[in-house]
Amino acid sequence: MSNKKRDKILFISFVILIVSGILVGYFSSLRDKYDLNRNGQETIGIIVDMEHRAKRGIYIKYKFDINKKSYFNNQKLTINKSKIKIGDSFKVVYSTTNPNNSEIYFNERINN
Repeated sequence: MSNKKRDKILFISFVILIVSGILVGYFSSLRDKYDLNRNGQETIGIIVDMEHRAKRGIYIKYKFDINKKSYFNNQKLTINKSKIKIGDSFKVVYSTTNPNNSEIYFNERINN
């Protein structure tokens, strides 16, 4: 096999691999959103940490408790950082079939 043909096959394989990874991530995200819409339950989540990720922004780690078990998740901050602090409480929707699938709603603060 010639070098050009081999390089072309490697390039096409690489592109297929990248596109496949993007599609898997996209459909996984859609599945999680569908699960939250179908099986979502509201609770209160508490901000436990803030982390700046280079070129990605600020991510918030939050905690919520279901049946005396704590769950943790991370989500990109969608409001001004100055408006929140560790210990603040917000509405969280989690999946009753998979509590590790959850979303925090920064626009729905819970005042303690």
